[in-house]
Amino acid sequence: MRKLSIIYTSIILVLFFFGYYYFRLDDTFIFYKYAKNIAEGNGYVFNLGEKVNATTSPLYTLLLAFLYWLLNPFINVDFVIIGNLISIISIIIILLSIKKLLNDDLKFSLFSLIFLALPLLKFGFGMETFLNLALIVYSTYLYTNDKLILASIFMGLSVLARLDSALFAVIIFFHYVIINRRFPPILTILAFILVIIPWFIFSKIYFDSYFPTTIGAKLSQAQLGIFGDGFVFFTYSGRIVPGGYLSIIILIVITLVSIIYLIRKKISINNSMGISILMIWSMALLITYGFIIKAPPYSWYYTPYAIPISILLTFGFSSALKRIKIKILFITISFIIACVLPIKGIFQGYNPKYLNFIRTAEWLNKNAVKGSLLAVDDIGILGFYYNKGKLVDAHGLINPEVAEHYKRQDYNWFLAHYKPEFVVHEYPRLAKYLQGDEISFWDIYEVKKIFESRGEKIAIYQKINSNK
Repeated sequence: MRKLSIIYTSIILVLFFFGYYYFRLDDTFIFYKYAKNIAEGNGYVFNLGEKVNATTSPLYTLLLAFLYWLLNPFINVDFVIIGNLISIISIIIILLSIKKLLNDDLKFSLFSLIFLALPLLKFGFGMETFLNLALIVYSTYLYTNDKLILASIFMGLSVLARLDSALFAVIIFFHYVIINRRFPPILTILAFILVIIPWFIFSKIYFDSYFPTTIGAKLSQAQLGIFGDGFVFFTYSGRIVPGGYLSIIILIVITLVSIIYLIRKKISINNSMGISILMIWSMALLITYGFIIKAPPYSWYYTPYAIPISILLTFGFSSALKRIKIKILFITISFIIACVLPIKGIFQGYNPKYLNFIRTAEWLNKNAVKGSLLAVDDIGILGFYYNKGKLVDAHGLINPEVAEHYKRQDYNWFLAHYKPEFVVHEYPRLAKYLQGDEISFWDIYEVKKIFESRGEKIAIYQKINSNK
């Protein structure tokens, strides 16, 4: 069963690498744009000359930049390949760290295939998500093996991989205090601080801010009600996860059944301190995202929960499936499920949004006048490929002043202030935050070009009168 699990896992990871090459989230290209500018000596910027940090992960951005700088002189490297390679290596680190924490070959075989079969993983590719999770899980392994200084270093790196990992560091700190009834050794605290402090000093000097603009931009999105009201992190999840609400319902049902089974059979998952810590962290993260900050439902925000779900199902199924042949059948079914999405990705090719944006960028690069300002609300792909001028962001990621005006519901300010030559947006309906006053918008702009891919439409709106 162990050999079969290794074979299955290897095949799945290869399929992930090639299958998700075609799945291209817009936000991944924000990282790629920053990394490309860094590697080419233009600085940590999106628009040249504008020192604004719209990246949620300095570590991932710098790692992308370093690998691009290292490899590009020898091969014409693709950022998507680099991003997917980092994701695959990070997944391997996650699995190997969990293996150490479980200390049980059977449970590890089940965990590996269950984890890889969950549809939540798809949206982590190209993002900082898997790198962040790998650092968190590996830090947990180091901590549970009393390698406290190393654990502190990797916890610091996890914070640089994604700032909300500070929550994980806090949990580890209090766990140590409660278990040992004293504060952690001063050297471990210093190790953590020395890892993160250089970035925050640089960020303050370079960007005049300790934190990225994403925080203000996401708060403005909540103010605008883009995803609706209430606990949108939960209510919107069915529109995000592959398979929709059916996938969500199945995941919830099998997880609840597994929990009930574990309770009835009095099976504890607390035998491993590391597993317990990961479960506490994931629950704290869920409460923070879902109830406290009511985070916008970005698809990759759901990927971390694949770990606790897989842990619960692993403990449940490892006990319920008594016979080895049944367990082999179960991991085979999990293997088949895990292969579905990446194989589907290979056959489908590029996703519609990417195709539309690529065609839009090509048209603009041929027809726009040099220096033309382009307004969009998805800056990644267009920002990476558009070469005739700068972008302005309707969400305020690279233009943080936009978010401040949206909080005051001053929707007309965006276009009136920047006066972009082109606006790119989904067709036919323009979002309120982009069009401002609709009458004045159509007085200034007209539809210049429409692109369509698999039913999704996007339009280029061009200014009619350059004096307006």
